[in-house]
Amino acid sequence: MTDRFVATTGNDTTGDGTIGTPWATVTHASQNCAAGDTVYLRAGTYTEIKNIREAIGGVSGTEALPITLMPYQDEEVIITTWGLTIHVDWWTIKGLIFDFPNRSGMAIGEVDSFSCEGVRVHGCTFRNLYNVGIAVRDCTNAVSYTHLRAHETVLVISYAVFCLK
Repeated sequence: MTDRFVATTGNDTTGDGTIGTPWATVTHASQNCAAGDTVYLRAGTYTEIKNIREAIGGVSGTEALPITLMPYQDEEVIITTWGLTIHVDWWTIKGLIFDFPNRSGMAIGEVDSFSCEGVRVHGCTFRNLYNVGIAVRDCTNAVSYTHLRAHETVLVISYAVFCLK
């Protein structure tokens, strides 16, 4: 269980994921972390996050050792991109601000017939959404969301074959 770091000033080539030499992208972090790790995002606005998925080398956590993606301490982290897709198991997404002008927010499951298990979304804020806040599809185990906030948008959560514990 290791703390990993990503910063807008980081570097995926020369960084090693430590607080002193962070990586630049969550995609790179998702390919280089292990079950039980926490990936901390340093303050800033991130535009590169598109996929956390096994098909591109993303690592899954386990039920006993999930991987957590969250801001470092109380730093403000804003995700602005085409939307975040999660296709790995046992990840917890905490405390991030998703600001997707004219776009949908987060998709969990449904790509390449991959069914996510144990994905948790907690304490995140969604704002300026065009369509769906969180779309959950074909997940075989509990996908949960708690303490979500909507700002200047209506938070819609759509699902198909959805299991909630």
